[in-house]
Formats: sequence, structure tokens, C-alpha cells
Amino acid sequence: MALADKIGVLRDGRLQQVGTPEEIYYRPSNKFVAYFIGSPTINFMKSRLRIAEGRLYVEVGESYVPLDPALAAPALERLKSLQSLEIALRPQDIWVSKTPQPYSVECKVSAIESLGTSLILDLRCGQVSFKALADIDLGVSEGDTVYALLNPGRIHVVDPVTEEIIF
Repeated sequence: MALADKIGVLRDGRLQQVGTPEEIYYRPSNKFVAYFIGSPTINFMKSRLRIAEGRLYVEVGESYVPLDPALAAPALERLKSLQSLEIALRPQDIWVSKTPQPYSVECKVSAIESLGTSLILDLRCGQVSFKALADIDLGVSEGDTVYALLNPGRIHVVDPVTEEIIF
């Protein structure tokens, strides 16, 4: 990604996506491409859609977080037709706080990996687990309760049948 102007991602000899490193990283075409590019790897979470007061939300654990209306609105009919869905979000697109924030998800820290300048936190919210990249000075320990705020503009919605990323 650091050296190329364009990248082609192959899977079993089939071209999955061609684009700039930024296009492939921020707008992957399918679940394979999203997982293949990036470190730490992208999180995938089973979810459900909820529509309330004209806004779209996705379930994360036992909470609902908003989707970016500019991204979700064009895909509304397709989203409504899905029986289930997955969301995908990169660990660096999850902000972690020790205090509740609007639309944050209460989580337990199940593991901590130090990268020297940052931490990879394994978080558990009900039946859902995911990783978040956090500041080294956050001051958390395993077992602590934290609040994860998911960046709505970076949440990808994945069709669980086709594995295509809807947005």
C-alpha cells in the first residue's frame, strides 16, 4: 500500500478489486478485500438494522449506533430487504472512552495488546467482540468497562450472503 499508485486484489486467481490504496482501504468492494487490507484487521460483527424517527441504526451488542445518513440513504431499499447483515469497522475507527458518550456502546476489556505507541483493545459487548485501537495513555486494564464510539462514516454494511459491501 505504501509503494503503489494502484493495487489489484486477487482471490483464487479472480480479481476482486482494483483501485488506489485509499480506495481499497476505505471503500473495499467485498468482505475479502476489507479483511485482506489493513493491520490490525477489520472487525466484522453480526448485526440488525433498525429504523427509528427517520434514522438508520445498526445493532452492536445490546445497543444501536447510527449509520451515516449520506451513506445509508441510497442503500435503504436494499438494507430493508436483508434478513440479517454484518457490519465492518476498522479498529482505528472506534474511539474508546472511560465515560459514556452519546451513542457509545458499553463494553468490557477482555484483552490488551501494546503496540508501544498505542493499544489494541479486545472489547466484548454482549455477544459481540471486536478490536479497537486506543491511546497508550487511556489507563485501562483487563476487565474494565469502557465505552466504544463507532465512527458512523466508516461503518461498512456487508451482505452476509454475497459478502458484498453495500456501503
